[in-house]
Amino acid sequence: MSHASSSIAGIWQHVDKPAFIEFDLDKGIGTVKTHQTHPQNEGQLVIRKITKASQQDNLWLGEIYDASRGIFVAISIKKEQRKVFVYDALGKQILALKRGR
Repeated sequence: MSHASSSIAGIWQHVDKPAFIEFDLDKGIGTVKTHQTHPQNEGQLVIRKITKASQQDNLWLGEIYDASRGIFVAISIKKEQRKVFVYDALGKQILALKRGR
């Protein structure tokens, strides 16, 4: 069982935008909590099917919505200290978040 400090559950702030994403691991989803630039995106599901990667305390798998293609694509989510990084299937970083509120 993971320790709470190693979990990604909760609210995280986008590193480059005035936006917050909330991870709900009970539901396996990530939604836009608030977005100052695009308030119409609040509540939007952006990450789904979040599951814990076996044997790695700081790694999760899931799918993120790719708006340019209109589909969900596979991702990995890695927590490093007080930041979360989201990578595409090729290992390219596509999102960085820091511990929010």
